[in-house]
Formats: sequence, C-alpha cells, structure tokens
Amino acid sequence: MKISVKSVAFVLGFLLCVNVFGGDLFFWEVEGKVYLLGSPHVGRRDMYPLPDTIIDAFEDSDSLVLEADLDPGKPRPHMHIGVLETGKTLQDVLSYKKLWEVKEALSELGLDYEQNKVLKPWVIAMMITDTKITKIGHDPELGIEVFFYSQAGRERKEVEELEGAKSQFELMDSLSADDQITLLEEAFCSSRKLADELEKLFESWKSGDDEKLYEVFVKEGDTPEVEALTKKIIKCRNQDMLRKIERYLTEDKTRFVIIGAGNLLGDDGLIKELEDKGYKVKRFRN
Repeated sequence: MKISVKSVAFVLGFLLCVNVFGGDLFFWEVEGKVYLLGSPHVGRRDMYPLPDTIIDAFEDSDSLVLEADLDPGKPRPHMHIGVLETGKTLQDVLSYKKLWEVKEALSELGLDYEQNKVLKPWVIAMMITDTKITKIGHDPELGIEVFFYSQAGRERKEVEELEGAKSQFELMDSLSADDQITLLEEAFCSSRKLADELEKLFESWKSGDDEKLYEVFVKEGDTPEVEALTKKIIKCRNQDMLRKIERYLTEDKTRFVIIGAGNLLGDDGLIKELEDKGYKVKRFRN
C-alpha cells in the first residue's frame, strides 16, 4: 500500500537559507509547560532557518510531540484499515465516472491502478494529493516535523504521539461514502491549483497571517462540501487533541508539540479552546 504516516499528516523538513519570517509566528506557549508550533504540513527551502525563539523552545523541552510517530521502522498494524474488504475493488464502490477519473489520475501520476485498486477511496485521494505535492517539487524530507524528529534523535530527546497513525486512519475510515467521494473530487483538482494553494499556504505561514492560512486549510471559497468536510475533520481531531494537551498541562514536564496550523486557528481551533478554558496562552513574535 503506497500510503504512510507522512501521507496522512502530509510533509515537512529543513535546509538553511535567509530567515523570512515576519510579525506573529504560528507558535504559542501554554501555561509555561506546552509549546504549540503550527505546521503547514508541506515544506520547502525558504522556510528555513526557523526563528531562534522556536529552536530555543525545542531545546528547552523535555520531549517532542508529533501528531504521529515518523519512525519508518515502527510496525504499522493499522494499515489494513485502508484496504477494502476481501474480494472487493474500487470498481465495486465507485461509479463508472469516478472509477474512470481515478484511473486517469493515477496514470497521469505514474501510479498503477491494478496495484492500488483494493484501497479505499479516502486512501486513493490522499495518495493522489501526496504524489502531486511531490511532483510539484516539494521533497517529503524538507519538513518541520521531519527536521525536529531528526533533531530529537540526535539529542536523544523523547518523541511522543499526540494522536497516532492508527487514530488518524480510523478517523478517515469513519467518513461516509459521500465524504470519501468529496475527498476524491478534491484530489482530482489540477496541479496548478494545488501549487497556487501551497504558495498561499507558505506565504501566510511565514508572515503569520491567520486569516489567509485558515482559509487555505478549510478550503473556504471552494465547494460547500469540501469546506464542510474539512471543518468536520478538524473539529473531530481537535477534541481529542485538546484532552491530551490538558493532560500534559497537569504533568511536570515541558513538551514541544507540532500540530497542523489549521487545527490551531478558528472558532473551533485549539488556541481559542484553551483560552476559553482559562489557560494562559502566549503567542510569540519573530
């Protein structure tokens, strides 16, 4: 199965160049115990070097917390979740039109339909998007999560999971058949459109523009179905993340947590949720 933790969480990394950050950072501190770094889940060279504020906080932390562990050698018993039941293929769950679109999209990306026809629609959607991101020119290893994961390994810093890949797979697998078709249709969008969205994502992330970044994440201005689905996924994930972060705040340990920036922003975002619960939340500036 050509899907990984990086495909579900998407991708990020590290190379040195001029610091281009300005204004507010997508970086917060909660009660002096938890650092929250918002990640765009895609990366490129001009995102680095990261501001000293972020690097210093990582050095000050006892552990690194990622949405899911990136260790390629870690067993993935959950991978079967993304496979159709025995004997079924995409031909059994998709209309003729959607099946044709899947075959065409996979062929254009150099992916073999026959090798992937037993995967569920949501897995195919992520595979298509992930491959397009790579073909646009974004190296999976150029990522914030990947960078800090490597740093943690060099410094023998503990790595923890905020959700875990199994939890992410189960959430995606719980989507209705209609929602999975919506994901597929979004994956069929042109590479040019995706490249434009990624450019907006980078620029808003570097400049600390909350509104523009949130719009990219929740697909505002796109179809109502895509916007509603994205918000639903974000809200479901945030409730579980919030409970975990609140537990962290009760423990005698400092954690450096990396979360998709879209999960931190908005009325249902983790920052507002934490503030509404009375926690002291401080945002950093470059």
